Amino acid sequence: MPRMLDLCSGLGGASQAFLEAGWDVTRIENNPLLATPSGGYYVQNTHNIDVFDFDYIRNPIETIEIFNKKYDFVWASPTCTGFSNAYAAPMPTARRNNEKYQPDMSLVLKCHEIIQRINPKNWVIENVSGSSKYISKSLGMPPWQIIGPFFLWGRFPFVSVNRDLDHRKGDNCRHSEDPLKSVIKAKIPIEISRAFLDALTNQKTLVDFYE
Repeated sequence: MPRMLDLCSGLGGASQAFLEAGWDVTRIENNPLLATPSGGYYVQNTHNIDVFDFDYIRNPIETIEIFNKKYDFVWASPTCTGFSNAYAAPMPTARRNNEKYQPDMSLVLKCHEIIQRINPKNWVIENVSGSSKYISKSLGMPPWQIIGPFFLWGRFPFVSVNRDLDHRKGDNCRHSEDPLKSVIKAKIPIEISRAFLDALTNQKTLVDFYE
C-alpha cells in the first residue's frame, strides 16, 4: 500500500484524494483545534490527523518514529500568514510603515528538514505567491509549478488541473468569527489533490528514467 505524509495538513485537502483511493495517509498538524473536532463540518476532513508540534521539536528528527517510516509522497503546507499579501497581513503592514520585514522561515525549514530525512520519491512544499522569493532562496530552487494561487516547490511530475478551476485562497471561508478561519482559507481544493494522485499514479518523473 502506498503511503503519504501530509505535513501542516490543516483540513487535509491535499491528501483527501489519496485517502479516498486507499493510500495509507498520515496527517500532521499542530493546531489543537483539529485534534478533537466538535462540528460535523470538520469531522470528515480531519480523521487520520496527529496533532504534533513539529515546529519546535527538541529531539533530532531521526529519533521520532513517525519520520522514520518510508513514504512515497510527502506534502507540506507551512503556515502562509507571514508571506501573505493581504492588506492586514504582517508583510504588507511592514511595507506601509517602511519597516524591514523578514518572515519566520522556521516552519518551512523544519518541513524541508523532515522531507530530507525521509527522502521520498516525490514531495511538495506549497505556499502563497508572497512566499516565492523567500522559499526559493531557502530551498535553492524556484517553484516547480504554479497552479493559481498555489506555488509548489519540490520533486513531482507535472500536474494537469482542469482549466475551469477558479480558486482563490479564502473561497471556502464562510464565517469570519470561525476560530479555524485561516485553516479553511488555506485548504487545498480536491481538484488539486486528485490531479496529484493521477500524476503520481500514471506519470513518470526524471528519476524514473534514470533508475
